[in-house]
Amino acid sequence: MADFEAILGSTLPTWLTSAQESLLAGDVAAALKTSEEACSSCASKGDKKGEGAALIMVAKAAFQGVSFDVGSKASSKALHIFQALKDKVGEAAALLMVSTACVLMGEFREAISTAEDAAILAKSGGSQKQMAHGYAAVASAAVALLQTQENADPDVTAKALEAAQASSTVFRELEDKANLAKVLEDLSKAYLASGNSNMAIAKAKMVQRLHQENSDVSGEGRALVAVAKGLQQEGSHDAAVQHLTDAAGCFESVGDQRGLAEAYELMEVCQASTIQERTDLTNRIVGHFSQERTGPELHSWRLGGRAVFIPPTQPVELGPATVRITGFMGRAALAVAPKTVPGQAKVVEHNKFLLYNVSWN
Repeated sequence: MADFEAILGSTLPTWLTSAQESLLAGDVAAALKTSEEACSSCASKGDKKGEGAALIMVAKAAFQGVSFDVGSKASSKALHIFQALKDKVGEAAALLMVSTACVLMGEFREAISTAEDAAILAKSGGSQKQMAHGYAAVASAAVALLQTQENADPDVTAKALEAAQASSTVFRELEDKANLAKVLEDLSKAYLASGNSNMAIAKAKMVQRLHQENSDVSGEGRALVAVAKGLQQEGSHDAAVQHLTDAAGCFESVGDQRGLAEAYELMEVCQASTIQERTDLTNRIVGHFSQERTGPELHSWRLGGRAVFIPPTQPVELGPATVRITGFMGRAALAVAPKTVPGQAKVVEHNKFLLYNVSWN
């Protein structure tokens, strides 16, 4: 969540690389220890920028390790250091740590406001990457707020969508696939909260492809769960169950028990919805035919709140069968009026090729 190259220069210190690798490997304790040692070393040398960067890493590792007090103190101290140095990029990075602390305390609106300030500072400081991190934090906090609301706030939804789209554009340009996957995941959740299940599914599938490219099996499972939620919202419960089954397979292969529990829980909800829908349909059909109806009601069927009228049919009496044939027939006709000779019998020549249009009933 920090553009350390903009803060410390293109050549990053070894302690920072080591701490980042430890966090990626999930070794929070090692990352925290390395960052604290670097903080003490930089402070003794009077390297304020280095100390501020080390404090940001301390806060990041502490928050991931659920050490709220350590992270909160480190982020506050880093913010004061960069404000004194008038380093806008460093201040923006420290503000994001403060925003993270607000999220952990459940103060989501304060977290959104703080992250927005961080994005503005980063933009004025000339760091597109730090600005993208700021907007990503805005989207993440807004999505967290939406998940606590029974009815999604349209303003918060719009803010989440706008921030996530702005952040994803920069990360895509920087070819930062890891951060792009994270912000697209929040973008999918924001679309889901807005009721746009089609876009939610599309973004979740993009996240799935990115995690597949990065060989992140657990991330792929989370993306499949997001796809399933979109399918569930649009009523495609059978398809949602299939995606959740695939997600459960991903989680099980890496031992992600939390993800596995979420997949099975949502699977049960989808299966129960499918059973309920079929039961309701059966009851409607049986209820329709079990009622006594007369007149127009006998020929009416109510489907989805709309009445469809089927007119009654009456038997029609038919008379004897008739056949009509239309065609041509040959008829002998005279080609030329015959000449009569006195004393001889009358001879008539017929034209066998003359046709007449006739019809029979």
